[in-house]
Amino acid sequence: MSTRDEKKTILQHWQQLVQVDKEELGDFPRFAVHPLVVTEEEKRNLFRMCMQSAADRDRISKISARYEAYKKAVNRRFAMARYYQEQWDQLDGSKALEGTIHCMYDTNGDVPSGLPSYACVLTRKDLVQSLVQFALGQEGVPGYPARDDREGDVPGFLRAWVTTVYGAGTQEVNLHFIDASLKDD
Repeated sequence: MSTRDEKKTILQHWQQLVQVDKEELGDFPRFAVHPLVVTEEEKRNLFRMCMQSAADRDRISKISARYEAYKKAVNRRFAMARYYQEQWDQLDGSKALEGTIHCMYDTNGDVPSGLPSYACVLTRKDLVQSLVQFALGQEGVPGYPARDDREGDVPGFLRAWVTTVYGAGTQEVNLHFIDASLKDD
């Protein structure tokens, strides 16, 4: 394969990664479907396939399991972007590859120095804050609890929303994860 063909292939892969990242996280923190929320379709598919292991139950009922899976997917995409950038540089790419790719860390303290310019960093706190905003924006959506406009309603509403979306059995674990995430610095 010629250098020109290699560069073309790398550029295509890079552009695909940027496009997927943009589709998933382009409007962050606003999501049409939040990546930490299990959809009814996912629940149906899980039950249809009779997958009832503890890991499967956690995947649909624990925010922490959803977060870890999503972080892994985002960081896998970032690792691939880093690989393609290195390949591009080795081929003496005359111009920089354009676009940004997200990477995710648990806290700001985990973020290494010297990240490449195409890196767009998110933390667990960022993602959980966006989850809370998503939940609060679900007023009037069938299947979700109704929110009343009285002051102080947010904690009660969030508790009801978490129970509705993830189940009563993991309510406290999920609320603790949200609380701990929002306190991260």
